[in-house]
Amino acid sequence: MSQRVEQVTEENSRLHLELRKNLEAQIHAATQSGAVGSKLSGRADVGDMLKTLQQQLDMMTKDRDTYHDLLKKTSRELELVQRSDQVSFKEAAFWWSGICVGFSGKDY
Repeated sequence: MSQRVEQVTEENSRLHLELRKNLEAQIHAATQSGAVGSKLSGRADVGDMLKTLQQQLDMMTKDRDTYHDLLKKTSRELELVQRSDQVSFKEAAFWWSGICVGFSGKDY
């Protein structure tokens, strides 16, 4: 399970990096074209577009971090439950072995 969590985390980070690079390239291209702050054939202001893209990038980064933290927390909780189950199973096995030993004698 923890290996799968690690794979998902790595994939999430890779996709976030790709998206970030793509958005930064768009921002850079718009900035270099000299169109920032101007109107382009009736479209919204490019400066507003860049601001919106930056806000989207910031929100996606925050979402990624939130999901990553949630994934780590869930993984830790799962490990605790698994450990608890192992302890319970060992205790039950010990208890059961004591019962079996008690019945295995000639006293019954």
